[in-house]
Amino acid sequence: MQKLTISQNKDYFLVDGKPFFMLADTVWATFARATKEEWEQYLDTRKIQGFNGMQFSMLPIVSDCTRGENDRFPFVKKEEGSYDFDKLDETYFDFAEDIIKMTVKADMVPVITLIWVTYVKGSWANRKCPEYTLTWEQCDKYLEYVLQRFQKYNPIYFVSGDARLDEETLDIEIYNKALKKVQEMAPEALVSMHIAGRQTYYPESYKAEDTGLDFYTYQSGHPYDTEGAGYELAQEESKFPSKPIWSNEVCYEGHAKTRGHLKHTAYDVRRASWESYFGGAKVGITYGAHGIWSWHRREDIFISEYWSGSMEPWYIGLQYEGAWDMAFMKWFCMHFKLYDFNPYKLQLLEDKMRDTVGLCAMQSQDQRQLVLYVPSPTNIYLKEDLTEYEWEAFDLKTRFPYVPVIKRTESGSIMQMVNGKEDALYIGHKK
Repeated sequence: MQKLTISQNKDYFLVDGKPFFMLADTVWATFARATKEEWEQYLDTRKIQGFNGMQFSMLPIVSDCTRGENDRFPFVKKEEGSYDFDKLDETYFDFAEDIIKMTVKADMVPVITLIWVTYVKGSWANRKCPEYTLTWEQCDKYLEYVLQRFQKYNPIYFVSGDARLDEETLDIEIYNKALKKVQEMAPEALVSMHIAGRQTYYPESYKAEDTGLDFYTYQSGHPYDTEGAGYELAQEESKFPSKPIWSNEVCYEGHAKTRGHLKHTAYDVRRASWESYFGGAKVGITYGAHGIWSWHRREDIFISEYWSGSMEPWYIGLQYEGAWDMAFMKWFCMHFKLYDFNPYKLQLLEDKMRDTVGLCAMQSQDQRQLVLYVPSPTNIYLKEDLTEYEWEAFDLKTRFPYVPVIKRTESGSIMQMVNGKEDALYIGHKK
């Protein structure tokens, strides 16, 4: 089983002392809804694509989910139909452990979200279904059981799921106590929080070097205007006390652009992911496919269609093209060792360019390599001379390599537009 640690410069994860790019998938509802046969089929595909992490929610996300007749639940059901939060249903956790075993056997890291915000009093999600509120005593008993049972699989833990940690009505003491308990019972595990979209707020105690979180996370989210958000959020968290940063929920491929009929495409996912990495989120990326995260089947009911859009079954989501784009991203970052690059501010001639949002760069520590992410086909006008580099490029829609055209100008240089339709990567090596 892979055991993750943190690099000396606190930028990324290591396995056996070697850099590790986390390419996780969002599978929140697996424990509640998948079958072992479905999970085996799913893992076969993701293994081929190079995924190495799976992001689960231990508690079902009852406020935002697909519902079916055979759903499982971690607490014992009472005769009148409600749940007894003082009694754990061990058959649920037996199934969850089987799923974790299969995941670990496939050389993937289980990432377990412990207390989804729905179960915490006063949260935005709890107001939708307050009947699922857990007391601290119930959380404590549940955490004790889960941590004892699953720690042998070396999981990463998210204490919270979709939490707005600055929400005034949130009973944040639940998370404060839960974080302390996880750190006491699983002192070698990497621990953080999964926070709500477009959020970067953490209490100061969570940022502390010795007693706080092991790394930061953020989600660029699912709204219509995702352009540039991944970069900006990573840059914001880079101002915090130094810890690795993980963009652990980019827009889901196939998800509605928030209450709209348009859906996020493979391009949207790529853009959010590359912008995140170039902004400093060098732990890696968590991909998501609409239909997989809630483990949807056509005969079941998705309760959040108004917000998230209609949903294809999980096995259709498994075929979405964006997962292959993420596989390419992992290969590129590891092949060119981008984990040792840092965000770099290009000297652009902005008066000659219509839109520079999302156009970003990284530079190697020895300043001899430069890599650019270009979100749309356009000429790039710069004050600096890029003809000093040998360049290669990739059309990210096709993942085809090509030789870019760079010309010297009186004011600097121009990187000429190619015959692409979407985004591209350029990497230059100083001559």
